[in-house]
Amino acid sequence: MKRSMRTIVEVARTMVYSKKLSKTLWVEAVNIAIYTINRTGNTGQEEKTPYKLWFNKTRYKSFNIPIFGSEVYAHIPKEKRRKRDQKERKSTFVGYSEESKGYYICYDGREVSLSRDVIFKEESTNPPTVTKVKIINKKHTKHTQH
Repeated sequence: MKRSMRTIVEVARTMVYSKKLSKTLWVEAVNIAIYTINRTGNTGQEEKTPYKLWFNKTRYKSFNIPIFGSEVYAHIPKEKRRKRDQKERKSTFVGYSEESKGYYICYDGREVSLSRDVIFKEESTNPPTVTKVKIINKKHTKHTQH
């Protein structure tokens, strides 16, 4: 129990600080850490996913899990805007709803609300690459391409 609590806290801390978000979003970070761990955790059985153990199925519909802290655009309903107002509002993804279909999003680092109509801005999960590295040695200089 102690180890799993430590894992959850470390995952939540990493998510909040890696996206440079406010500590006020700590609860949302812990909730999404638990959500993700419960769906992707280690089963202790080789080549068996939690999904396979729970449902005894090898194939399942895959889906992309949004990245905590991702930039999103939430739709503003007609009732809450005027004719020439924006139709969307830039915000940050901070979690999933367990009660209904939708996502928890944070506006301006303060207000968290539930929204179904959300468009996620595509993020690259690949680390940045170095195109040129200059290695200086006493004997020679070498250029390499990565």
